Amino acid sequence: MFARTQHLFDDATRVTAGDSRWSGRTSEDYWAFVGPFGGATAATILRALIDHPQRAGDPLSLTVNFCAPIAQGSFDLDVRLVKANRSTQHWCVELTQGGADVATLATAVFAERRPSWSHQPAEFPKGPPPEQIPPYPKVAASWVKQYDFRFVEVIRISAARSRMRRQARSPNYGSAIAFRERLMCCR
Repeated sequence: MFARTQHLFDDATRVTAGDSRWSGRTSEDYWAFVGPFGGATAATILRALIDHPQRAGDPLSLTVNFCAPIAQGSFDLDVRLVKANRSTQHWCVELTQGGADVATLATAVFAERRPSWSHQPAEFPKGPPPEQIPPYPKVAASWVKQYDFRFVEVIRISAARSRMRRQARSPNYGSAIAFRERLMCCR
């Protein structure tokens, strides 16, 4: 059994529930030059929606409009369920600070997943374990320090091309294509 460890991103996206008004704080760990990274803001809004007791289903879409700069410190999230039916929910979230105008406006759609077609996911290329790969040198930006970058190059033959070659009548039909991939392992 794996124990879930708390990550800085969990702290950065933490929100406190209210009735329709939720609250949170910006994080210096995900601070860009003039405000929080947009992805951290979007993730905070999505977390409030996922944690909402009325939420049903999984997120299908999230649209975030950054209307004004977000200052360091606390903020409020006005979370509203706009419309719900048997399968979907439509949400609206407004981020404000200190009673000022809306700084961020988001809309989201959630839906219950129904049985559907599936596909076979591609197999991840084989490579050495991360512990055996030297870490990439640290970069000055503070948010980069949250990650341990390790790169490895692998060569693999395209499975589709290889299959085409086996199925072809002529031994000269088609060719296997070898290509390099640069894989990144982050923790």
